[in-house]
Amino acid sequence: MDFFNNLLESLMKAKDDGEFRTARAPRRASPRAARPGRPALPGLLPLCLTAALLAGAPSRAQDHAANAQSGKERAAPAQKHVAARTEDQARRQVYSPARGFDETAAMKISQGAIGRALGDYVLRDRAGRDVRLADYRGKPLIVSMVYTSCAHVCPVTTQHLKKVIGVAQEALEADSFNVITIGFDTTRDNPPAMAHFARAQGVDLPGWEFLSADAATIERLSRDLGFLHFPSPKGFDHLTQVSLIDPQGKVYLQVYGEDFKLPLLTEPLKGLVNGVQSSYPGLEGLSNRIRLFCTVYDPRNERYMKDYSFFVGLFVSIAFIILMTTIIIREARRSPPPRGRAGRQ
Repeated sequence: MDFFNNLLESLMKAKDDGEFRTARAPRRASPRAARPGRPALPGLLPLCLTAALLAGAPSRAQDHAANAQSGKERAAPAQKHVAARTEDQARRQVYSPARGFDETAAMKISQGAIGRALGDYVLRDRAGRDVRLADYRGKPLIVSMVYTSCAHVCPVTTQHLKKVIGVAQEALEADSFNVITIGFDTTRDNPPAMAHFARAQGVDLPGWEFLSADAATIERLSRDLGFLHFPSPKGFDHLTQVSLIDPQGKVYLQVYGEDFKLPLLTEPLKGLVNGVQSSYPGLEGLSNRIRLFCTVYDPRNERYMKDYSFFVGLFVSIAFIILMTTIIIREARRSPPPRGRAGRQ
């Protein structure tokens, strides 16, 4: 718009100085045309009007874009309100005193959380120190929700998860991912309770922390994870769920059950770890890709093993091709020339 304003000012200045003239066919002089000091406005007015219209066009486009943006901003809270209301309705369908806890409905909400980013919440570790959830970004994260007064399901799930994590750390390196167990019973699950629960389950693996938080934080985090829990006479009704979070802090996978099959968690985890470590520059990234490619699961022993047979076979095949090509070229050079060519010489 400044360009057109400057253009308009230049045109007006040229008009005032008498430097602007329009090209016209010569015609018979008349007394009116011979009058001195009369400006040549007929040729100037169209250009001035055009410049004015063009100068106003960007401002109208900017106003339109601003109105559209403000419209989106006004619509965003309404859309969030509708989404929250829909989710609240779905939550009410999961549990009612009459029919109890509906695992199928709870699983739908859990699956709906896949792709959702976790908020940057502040929790407390076993020593009472603040831990920001965003600090775990950059590596895959495994999240398990428990309540420490649980008599059966939560301890059994944690024991099985300990076995899975031990196998995964052995295969993928212990510092390639993190694990957190979070207590959601905010009336009991505080740092000392989480420390006691960890000791009772015998969890001392590296990269595994036991966290707790206030009620508001647990409520928001549970929504992000798609995790539902409702008080019951026996403690809490909830879905037995382990969430895999990608390095960007989004829910990547949900695994269900107290004793799920080990590859259901470790194989997707291996893929995420591979994505992180393969991005390392130079030979380190290449060696990580080869190492993880050759890390395969042995279902009989429920362990991962290194299987380099693919690369051994590839090396043998390439060596054989090179050897055969060398032999063929050498024999071709040793063979005598055709008789016709020898006679001409």
